[in-house]
Amino acid sequence: MKIGIIGPGKVGSAILALAAEAGYEIAYVAGRNRDRARRAADLVGSEIPAFSLASVPPTASLIFLTVTDDAIAEVSGLIDRSGGLSSARTLVHCSGVLSSEVLRRSIGANHCQVVSAHPLQTFPDLPTALKGLPGSFWFCEGDTRGLEDIIGVIEQVGGRPQLIPTAFKPLYHAAAVIACNYLVTLVDAALEAASSAGVGRAIALEALHPLMAQTVDNVVRLDTAAALTGPIARGDVATVNAHTELIRSRTPEILDLYLILARRTVALANRKGTLDKTKADQIVQILDETDQS
Repeated sequence: MKIGIIGPGKVGSAILALAAEAGYEIAYVAGRNRDRARRAADLVGSEIPAFSLASVPPTASLIFLTVTDDAIAEVSGLIDRSGGLSSARTLVHCSGVLSSEVLRRSIGANHCQVVSAHPLQTFPDLPTALKGLPGSFWFCEGDTRGLEDIIGVIEQVGGRPQLIPTAFKPLYHAAAVIACNYLVTLVDAALEAASSAGVGRAIALEALHPLMAQTVDNVVRLDTAAALTGPIARGDVATVNAHTELIRSRTPEILDLYLILARRTVALANRKGTLDKTKADQIVQILDETDQS
């Protein structure tokens, strides 16, 4: 199977390197900027051809489209019209939120298989991508034969393929965003509260790091309800009241976030079984009164 990479960014470059290491033949690397595509191809070997989008050859049987979500429809249509898909068996994009249907609508009468395969990992830079992809889950949907092709490649590069219903792709991606992007936002809010309390941001991050790491480990080992600790799980009404009063006066910009998370935590503590109804009602009343004030 010859693999083509269209989109020489972090994800595309990582797939390129790992696929070549697994023994796949790389047909080409292509992108809007041919020089950038050349640099990505050179990660594996100078003999790998590099092209601009306008001159992608029909030499790959499996094509990874690793461009931005907004560019998937445009680029796939362009490659189709230029003949770059004429020998392709499978075209796969790596968007988390878009399904394979965006390819089906974009490539017209071309009858190659279309698939989406999203690696559930964060890619701030290429070294992190190369390290993080092996062992990560890839959530896939699309045409049957195309799925067979992509699942084989994912397994060969050390990934863990998992099928997902096409219609629920955005909801799956929302879960990933909450667990990854919003976790960063949550930590930023925690650092803001710590800074307002007189703890320097750098010290706060260093101090919170082992707490966060142990919490994530607890969730993975025990699941969420069993891993929950803290004042709401204990029914500590006075502590929640103290939190809301000082957050409102010192860091009001994170108050809405605290209230939303506290209400969700009350529900989780109820599932855990450690929060009696009276204290749960008292905590919810504090949250409601704070929200209305």
